[in-house]
Amino acid sequence: CLMLAIGVGYYVWQKPGNAAVAFATATGEQRTLALNDGSHVVLDTNSDLQVQYGKHERRLTLLQGQADFQVHHDTTRPFVVHVGDGTVTATGTRFQVRVAGGIDTVTLLEGQVVVAGNAKPSSSEQVTLHAGERVAIQSDGRLGTPEHLADTELARARGWTEGMLVVREWPLARLVAEMNRYSSVPLRLGDPSLGTLPISGSFKASDQHSFLLSLEYGWPIRIDRHTPGEIVLRHK
Repeated sequence: CLMLAIGVGYYVWQKPGNAAVAFATATGEQRTLALNDGSHVVLDTNSDLQVQYGKHERRLTLLQGQADFQVHHDTTRPFVVHVGDGTVTATGTRFQVRVAGGIDTVTLLEGQVVVAGNAKPSSSEQVTLHAGERVAIQSDGRLGTPEHLADTELARARGWTEGMLVVREWPLARLVAEMNRYSSVPLRLGDPSLGTLPISGSFKASDQHSFLLSLEYGWPIRIDRHTPGEIVLRHK
């Protein structure tokens, strides 16, 4: 009976407090979540997040997309975001995680977080980020070198949570790829040489029409809408 009681007690202690709850956004959609511990999450377009709170840990898993986390302080229950082959642990802070192309990134806006990578086969490493820093988690679980972000990059990180893309001298190819995340009608570069054209400005991510007008009036770009299912950017 004693052994049975110990076994049941261990199982109850280990068992998560609640089942995981899934949240998702469609193309062009952003969603703000108020979690039951007082934390807030902004989900970007095409994002998929699972949330599971237990007695000893607040566990979240970002399966795809991008999210901004504003964490309610609680030292007894760390806030742990699982992503790819790594984790981000915080007790109270604001940070962002993005899943893209096999390389996940963690950007810290306020406070402090610990980023750990699950490198193969069994080794692991971790770094402590401070406000204004970013680190990449490689597909093999290794961590990149933390970098201090310029003011323009910090403005971009804060801007997307309000639906804005704030860019400075971005190659047009990169900006087009980012805008395509928010639209069901993709943009394509008809002239490959346009890809390196530097673009600066603030653009509403969900307003493709205004973005194209800005390109037409501000840069030597012509908009071609004759191809079904896509919009092609060409030299004037």
